Amino acid sequence: MLELLTAMEGVPAHVWGRRTDVLAWNQTASAVFGDWAARAPQERNWAGGAVTGR
Repeated sequence: MLELLTAMEGVPAHVWGRRTDVLAWNQTASAVFGDWAARAPQERNWAGGAVTGR
């Protein structure tokens, strides 16, 4: 999966878990949507971030 994300540079891409937890992402996704690596793992939820603005 990580190789696929790396190959997709230039296109923002995420891998989500079943509860919209962001499990992996590429550099372009970080540039567009913010640095998921800077967040604690329990704060890496796409839906929660959209609702709370995190």
